[in-house]
Amino acid sequence: MTKIIKFVYALVLFLSLFIVSQAAQNDWMKCKTDDECPKVSNPPLYFKCIDRGCRIVIKMRF
Repeated sequence: MTKIIKFVYALVLFLSLFIVSQAAQNDWMKCKTDDECPKVSNPPLYFKCIDRGCRIVIKMRF
């Protein structure tokens, strides 16, 4: 019985964290152009406006 309760508790905790992280990712930084995204001082990383949201992109140099 206690194993079932612990499992349900862990499942609810995991699902709530997943739902909150998805909501934060979708609503956190909305944009229309790359200029609306924040600037990062880390050279290989930068933000790019993809699907009306700022996403972190790694610039690969070959």
